Parts: sequence; C-alpha cells; structure tokens
Amino acid sequence: MAMLASTYLFAYNSAMFAAWLYVLCNLAASLSSSFTSTTFEAQHPLLIPQDYLATEPKGSASRPVVPPVTWQKVSDLSFYAKTTYVKPRLIVAYRSIESLAITIQTATILETIHAILRVVRSSPANNFLQWIGRTHVIAVAATLATYVPETKQYTSAEQMPSFHALTALAVVFFWAISECIRYPWAAVKIVADSEFARNIGAIQSLNRVLTWLRYSAFVVLYPAGFLAEEALLIGCLPFAFSRKPYDIAMPNAWNFSFTYSSFLLCVLYAQPVGFFALYIHMFEQRYKKLGGAPSSSGTGDAAAAKQKKRA
Repeated sequence: MAMLASTYLFAYNSAMFAAWLYVLCNLAASLSSSFTSTTFEAQHPLLIPQDYLATEPKGSASRPVVPPVTWQKVSDLSFYAKTTYVKPRLIVAYRSIESLAITIQTATILETIHAILRVVRSSPANNFLQWIGRTHVIAVAATLATYVPETKQYTSAEQMPSFHALTALAVVFFWAISECIRYPWAAVKIVADSEFARNIGAIQSLNRVLTWLRYSAFVVLYPAGFLAEEALLIGCLPFAFSRKPYDIAMPNAWNFSFTYSSFLLCVLYAQPVGFFALYIHMFEQRYKKLGGAPSSSGTGDAAAAKQKKRA
C-alpha cells in the first residue's frame, strides 16, 4: 500500500511540475507574441457593456467607437463574436494563459483530498484554505480586474486594465516559479527516500539541491507573490463596488444576500495574517531542513560544551 501511494504521489508531483513548467513557457511565449497583434474579441460570459447588447458599435475595424460603459450579467454567447476592441497587450498575454492557470490551480484540490485520506502528512484545513484563496485570486479576482476593454470611458479608478493584467501575470509567474521548485522537490524526495536510491549519489545530491531551493527560494518568492496578489485584489475593489458583478440581493428564494465588495475587503484584511503565518512556518521548516535552528536544547548543548572546555 505504501509503495502504491508513493508511486501515485511521484506521478502527481511530476505531472504538476510539467503543468506549471508549461504555464511558465506559455507565459514567456505569450509575452513575446502579444506585441504583434492589435485587436481581440470579448468572449468572457461574466461582464459585457450593456450598451453593446442593443447596438453594435460603429467605427473603423481597428478602433470601433465605444459607447458609454454600463455593465450587466449576461449568458448569451452569440453576441461576443460581434464585438472587437483595441487589445491591451498585457491583457492579451494574460488571457492566453488564463484558462490553463485556472485549470491547474483548480486541480490542486487533490492536495486537500490527499491530506484527508492521509496520503500525505499535512492539515486538510490548511490545504483547503490555501486552495480556495488561490483559486479565488486566479479564477475570480483576476478575471474581474483584467476583463476590461481599453477605453477612456471608465471612472478614474477603473482606468488601469493593463496594470491589473501586469499584476495577474506577476501572480501567475511567482506561483509557477514556486511550484516548479516545490513539485520536483517532492517527486525527487520520494525517490531519494526509497530503498533502491539511498546509495545512489546523483539522486541524493539532486535531492539536497532541490531541498535547499525549496527552503530558500520562498524567502523572495512568497513575499513577491503575496504583494502581487494584494495588488490584484485591491485593483478589483473599484469594479466590485461600482459593477457589483457577484452580488446577490434580497429578496430571493434562499433568503440570502451577498456583497462581493465586502467579501473582498475581508479577504484583503485576512490574507496578510495567513501570509505571515505561512511565512514564519516556512522559516521554521527551513531551520529544520537546512540546520541552524535556534532552540533551547541547542543553546543548552552549547553552554554545556563551553563549560566542559573551561573545566
């Protein structure tokens, strides 16, 4: 049974490493290719200018005249092919990897299931909270902040769609780098701890290098990713307050109301607490894995050795 679990975990970690590496490569390719095109079509089913539902904008093929923007929820996909906007390059770069990043991040719910089934020794609650937080950032907040035509007819707080796309790209970039270290480390560790690889120097050396990367790179990557996530969430606030895309108003059949802007504020206040708790935990793990942990027992041993030397 243990052999089966180890084989599955090796396959899972290897597959996730390949997936995030693919995201990273696509991110680089999309950034380089996005500067060669100038138009794109609105295709997201969540938000679309209400004025477009009645009349198609008139203007040149490269820059149609855009009416005043008011927003509403729609589910009719037939209209999207009719609407062409000037393409913000960073938004297009992000849009090219958006679905892939959302799919891979959603798939990490398996790590919560692994914890529940005791396949790995980790907290199911912590895994789930991290999963739902990251999935909200990439699947909800990033979509809301970046799905904006590049026009001059927004409120002053909403005139930075390219900046929001930059923060979304930064989030995906820092996540991908982190996961391209974490997943191969986990996969190689499974092999290194097995019976047949314990005396294979190359595998053990690779395990030591990846362990060092795993517990050193986070010092820079975690704060950078956290700041990018916070910037993206803050960028969502003007849209959440003015457009109310996810709000549920009373009365309704469930007798339930929901205000996304209030939820977003709660996330913004709670996320720093979670980040610092995780950051401190990672430093504790770093001391354990790489050595140098300041502990009471270590201090006592040092004092004893010093006293013995004096004697």
